[in-house]
Amino acid sequence: TFGFWEKAAYYGMITLTAWLYDSLFWSSEYEATPGKIIFGMKVTDLCGRRLDFKRASVRWLGKIVSYLTFGAGFLIIGFTSKKQGLHDFIAKTIVIQK
Repeated sequence: TFGFWEKAAYYGMITLTAWLYDSLFWSSEYEATPGKIIFGMKVTDLCGRRLDFKRASVRWLGKIVSYLTFGAGFLIIGFTSKKQGLHDFIAKTIVIQK
């Protein structure tokens, strides 16, 4: 059985990996994670420009807020004109088709 510090290190590494994975892909030349690339989508700022790492990180942190609202932050995607989630409003981003 693992103690507190082992569990904290484990979850810390998972969180760090998830943050870097998403933020680095969103701010890369691909402007999307592999899943979004497969579906022909990309994440941009509201003017269609590539995200910098800071804005991509803010979007990732915003996704935590979307989860903490029991998914309501994701649910609003279906009801907004630009199909933005709470995390997109927080980071001033949008997901578009290529």
